[in-house]
Amino acid sequence: NRAVAYRDCLMKTNRGAVALAVRYSLLLAQLAVLLFPIYWIVLGSLRTNSQITALPPRLLPSGSLEFSNYTRVLGQTRFLTYYKNSIIVSGSTIVLCVILGVMAGYAFSRYRFAGRQIAMTSILSVQMFPLVAILISLFEFFRAYNLINSRIGLMLAHVTICLPFAIWFLKAFFDGIPRELEEAAYIDGASRFRTLFQI
Repeated sequence: NRAVAYRDCLMKTNRGAVALAVRYSLLLAQLAVLLFPIYWIVLGSLRTNSQITALPPRLLPSGSLEFSNYTRVLGQTRFLTYYKNSIIVSGSTIVLCVILGVMAGYAFSRYRFAGRQIAMTSILSVQMFPLVAILISLFEFFRAYNLINSRIGLMLAHVTICLPFAIWFLKAFFDGIPRELEEAAYIDGASRFRTLFQI
């Protein structure tokens, strides 16, 4: 009986080890698929034009690696300026969309006021219009306020496009939070803002 129990235990252990090996192999294969585009971009940045356009493409580095591509991009172009502008504009857009989206999403989720349904429908309908439909009005607005070719103008354009989505997304998030938590906070003396930011 002990031998049979030992054999059964050993078989279960072997099955578990095989299942674990298969699981890790699948995870490694998925990781390789996900990381391959990054590998390909880095490899392409270290090749010459002739190596990049050569057929068939080689998956492994061949010949010398060209680090001069990086020195040319960083030294002879305004890449760092463009990168800084992108960070400033995207960071400002995120901060503004989160602040305004939290306030509006919380108000739409928790308050009942006149025109609420019309405002929600209007915000949603903005998402249905193609971006090209608002370009002329945005251009006229930017020209009137001297915002053409400025970071503030670009930031406002991004906020205009992203804010409706942020409001609807955050409204759905607040709808999923039980009202009982807020009511308990009000009973304990918390204000609306404290409840919003802490609870």
